[in-house]
Amino acid sequence: MSLSGASFVESHISWQRVLFSEDLNRLDLLKLAPDWDCESISVRVHRNHNFETLVGPANAFLAYAQLCPSWTIGEYDDSLSFNVNEGADVEIVWIDFFRYQKSLGPDELFDWFQDRLQTLRQNSSAPIIAANWAGSSPAAERFNSRLNEETSAAVGIVVSDQETIRSRVGDGYWDCARSHLTGTRLSDRACLESAKHIGSQLIPGLLRPGIKAVAVDLDNTLYRGVLAEDGIRGVTLTAGHRRLQEQLTTLQSKGLLLVCLSRNEPVDVERLFAERPDFPLKATHFSDWRVGWNSKAQGLRGAAQKLGISVDAFLFLDDNTGELATMAAELPQVRSLYSGSARETTCALRYYPCLTPQRVSSTDTVRASDLKANEERQSLANQVSDPSEYLRALGVSLTFYMSPREQLQRLHEMSRKTNQFNLNGKRWIEGAWRRHLNQPDSFLMLVSYQDKYGPLGKIAVL
Repeated sequence: MSLSGASFVESHISWQRVLFSEDLNRLDLLKLAPDWDCESISVRVHRNHNFETLVGPANAFLAYAQLCPSWTIGEYDDSLSFNVNEGADVEIVWIDFFRYQKSLGPDELFDWFQDRLQTLRQNSSAPIIAANWAGSSPAAERFNSRLNEETSAAVGIVVSDQETIRSRVGDGYWDCARSHLTGTRLSDRACLESAKHIGSQLIPGLLRPGIKAVAVDLDNTLYRGVLAEDGIRGVTLTAGHRRLQEQLTTLQSKGLLLVCLSRNEPVDVERLFAERPDFPLKATHFSDWRVGWNSKAQGLRGAAQKLGISVDAFLFLDDNTGELATMAAELPQVRSLYSGSARETTCALRYYPCLTPQRVSSTDTVRASDLKANEERQSLANQVSDPSEYLRALGVSLTFYMSPREQLQRLHEMSRKTNQFNLNGKRWIEGAWRRHLNQPDSFLMLVSYQDKYGPLGKIAVL
């Protein structure tokens, strides 16, 4: 079903308030039913305790990311023997490690679990989500540290960080008294938080292209008040808006580009950031400024062109539903977030699908700093009409790497980017990418680029 811009925004706002509430409500989540099209996916779960209580809530988060899952949940199996007769888009390994403490030491348990993950990887090309050990004991800490180290370099395996969820929820993570009824030691709140983590972050992050830039409004979004009416000192940085700005700076530090998209006078906005040292967000955090009285859709198009990314790689934040509806009508591929409440918006930014990268690479973190060099390259291109002379003036140096297997993760990310010149149009999932490259007649070549303005890093994969 295709919705108008206004209807789409209204529907998404009502979902947003349920999905990104700091106090998740199971009944409210189960009531949500999408009135937009969703892509069908299959998810297979291997487990030794209850997972069914996560399915309903996870469906709501996945629907918001326009994914409709069918679930295959295996029997309780402490041995993790794996039944992978049919294909799946995602594999989940959902384990309560407490069940092994009496029979295996921490290192033995890790070696066994790592072997099981590798066995699953050999039998399935789908990305794997593996729960870690929820516990603060030295044994759990060592296990999780080793698991993070192993999966950080692995292709197609990510961790469902149950220990972080347990630390955040506290004692309410466990409900051992009812485990004989529920089939799990996890509380209902722990299950809801896990469903949010898996359904809003992990699965969409594995199957959908990531967001690269956040275009953010100013008035009543980054602060309370209207700059043109209240003045530079009159707009208020509330505690909620401070946390929101801090969250945006965190995202920027992880490689997300920030764009200011505001209907204001440019000189007023420039003075605002110069004269408000209490703002956590500084002018230097923004990679582009689209301030003025043109449409915000036009401004976002201009920002996309300048930053060299597709408009579908943007998330648009605004407190004005009319602006959100106009953006949805003119650029329906742009993802949007209603920022009527600073507190709710901050929570939403922590869990918005595809916003937080599964892994942060060095290329991601230097992307914003390279924009100045790109401007200098463009300035040179405007001065030199002959392409050959332009390349000579740049002092281009290309380096070719044959079979750089240690780069598999980053090269896979490049193959999935929506704004790249992709000759065959394939968007490989990680497992299929790895399986293809393990074929005896396959090869992998990486090309990196550097010129007098600095390195662009990895620019081509064959």
